[in-house]
Amino acid sequence: MNKNNSTLLVVSLFTLVSSNSFAKFDPAVIKAGGIGVVPTVAVAETYDSNILYSETDEKSALVTVIAPKVKAGMEVGANKYSVTASASMGRYSSSSADNYIDSGIGMDIHQSFSRKAVLDVNASRNNYHEARGAGYSKGIASLLAEPDKYHINRLEGKFSYGSSDAIGRVVFRLSSSTRIYDTRRSITQLRDNNNIGGDITFFYHLMPKTSLLFELSNREIKYDNNPTYDSTEQRALVGVSWDISALTTGTAKAGLLEKNFDDASRTDFSGFSWEVGARWTPLTYSVVDVITKGRTEETNGSGDYIDSKSFLTRWTHFWSKKVNTALDLNLTKNQYQPTSRVENYYSLGVQVTYNMRRWLNVGAGFTRSSNSSTAAGFDFDKNVFSVSLQASL
Repeated sequence: MNKNNSTLLVVSLFTLVSSNSFAKFDPAVIKAGGIGVVPTVAVAETYDSNILYSETDEKSALVTVIAPKVKAGMEVGANKYSVTASASMGRYSSSSADNYIDSGIGMDIHQSFSRKAVLDVNASRNNYHEARGAGYSKGIASLLAEPDKYHINRLEGKFSYGSSDAIGRVVFRLSSSTRIYDTRRSITQLRDNNNIGGDITFFYHLMPKTSLLFELSNREIKYDNNPTYDSTEQRALVGVSWDISALTTGTAKAGLLEKNFDDASRTDFSGFSWEVGARWTPLTYSVVDVITKGRTEETNGSGDYIDSKSFLTRWTHFWSKKVNTALDLNLTKNQYQPTSRVENYYSLGVQVTYNMRRWLNVGAGFTRSSNSSTAAGFDFDKNVFSVSLQASL
């Protein structure tokens, strides 16, 4: 994930409380025949104390980001179809080389064949930038004249069979994702990769609001111009899914992950993996979200792969019908196997949002982040202050 995006107050890891007792951002829908169109725009003015994620010689800048989005959709009975187009334009006050324009377009289909059989399909094309000092340019931002650019084409399908109150329910997923870099091709072509995979999850209805789950998954990662990194990942997980009244919901699963490289000189992985996503609502006006994962990630320059463990949480509290605050914590440990490089990243942020109108939110926030590495040149500290607004019709 591009860390530049974490500076935007308008971008959230979690969905806020949606109780009808609180005011919330509620864009108007423009009707055009049977199609509904929802245009929105988010604007953020940010002060970033270290735009290059540098260990020394930190460079600060004011960053202005404008992010428009248009979603058009229609509903036919229980079926839903939509297309979304979005963009994000960033301008740096003292470093025009880091200016960027990201864009994307996506299509979503929700097709209900019966009460038991449901198909969800998503297809998208997104154009991104990789901020200097992030991703593959960690520790060497000054060597790049501008951010690297890349695009991702993604196709995902999920077919669910079985009603929510049935003893058993099965979910099939297939996905294909292609990442292609568009700049400095003599170097970045080695990063291009294709990720194709699928999984099957069986839910056993244990009690009215709780199900056991069993999941098997397989995916292949292929590098068009760097086949020594080609690998296959397989996971076998067991867990539980719950939705206990309005108090708590979530899914927790854990098991075995194996990552095997086609090239025998690379180091394979076999070990424990987990995913937990949970929401706790102790009060109708207060909610805590937690996401934690243990898995392997593709390396961004060192070693064969990254053994990654992460913990993210957000506490959202509504102080009144119009004012809420959010406190975020992100802890991530990355081990670049089989090297000795280990990195510990943390960020702590606080945000306040005021719902001025149904169609207008304004906010302000502060985030402190830091990276500590056993390898020289990869440490950094960063402070980000933001003010923002989100508007619609």
